This record gives sequence, C-alpha cells and structure tokens, in this order.
Amino acid sequence: MRILFCNFHEGHGGGQDTYLLSLIKALHSHHTVALASPTTSRLYLTLKKEIPCFGINYKAILRQWRLIKPLLAFKQWIEKQRVDIIH
Repeated sequence: MRILFCNFHEGHGGGQDTYLLSLIKALHSHHTVALASPTTSRLYLTLKKEIPCFGINYKAILRQWRLIKPLLAFKQWIEKQRVDIIH
C-alpha cells in the first residue's frame, strides 16, 4: 500500500511530529510511505533522505488561493507516487 502523510507544521511540530514519525517508521518496512510538509518542518528534514518527500506550505496556499501552481504540482506528485491513502 502507498501511504502519504501530510503535515502542515513548520519547524518543530511537537506531539504531531512524534506521532507521524513513529507511524511512518512503523509502516515503512511493510508499505511505501511518503511525506508532504513544509521544507522547514522537522519531519521533512528528518525524513527527506529516507522516503519520498514533497515540500509544500499549506498555510500560504490557504491564505492565497492564487498559488495554484503549487497545488497542481502537488496533485501531479501524488499521481506520480500512485498514492492509495492520504493521512
């Protein structure tokens, strides 16, 4: 199964980071996992060499709907990764 984990926290996300990091590490041995989060997040920086990661700033996109290019790039990346589940 191909699972994409999404995280919007920039920098250190506290308990959310711990939760997702544990989940990703546990599932990584049996499934294909990927991450979509800001490039400044602890998760991205920790996992970028281990699993496919897509850098995206969700907050900026939500504030400015004119940022359609990052959304289209994200959609294309998801399709390329053939993601089954988005968490």
